[in-house]
Amino acid sequence: MLSEEQGVAALLELFPDRDLVAALRDEAGLAAFRETFAAITTPDVEVVMSGPGGFSSTFRGVDGFLEGWRDWLEPFASYRMELDPEVRTNRDAVVLFARQLATPRGSSAAVTDDAASVAFLRDGKIHRIEFHLDRAAALRAAGID
Repeated sequence: MLSEEQGVAALLELFPDRDLVAALRDEAGLAAFRETFAAITTPDVEVVMSGPGGFSSTFRGVDGFLEGWRDWLEPFASYRMELDPEVRTNRDAVVLFARQLATPRGSSAAVTDDAASVAFLRDGKIHRIEFHLDRAAALRAAGID
């Protein structure tokens, strides 16, 4: 069972400071990711990719997590996240903030945008994780004003 602090640390490990497009092609890295993800999540973990205007897609398990991120990263030649040191918590929810730095395929100009993720914990494991492009929406989802 993970403590809240261990859960936050493990989540931070899931998003290394490297190009995630390349990371999804690295079989050794994916094997390590799968092991870490399985250790910190319930087997039926829900993964929600939430976009503007209420758009969202839900996936399940480690394969669903990877499918959701592959779908999200499809239009990009490179994609990195800079994680903000601020972490907000509310009972069984942990909110992490990030800045996305991405270069669309066929372009040399990078685009940046803010984002946040919310991990919902149950019995010391993540049972749901949401990725939001709207930080305020992430805070609302976590029940944080």
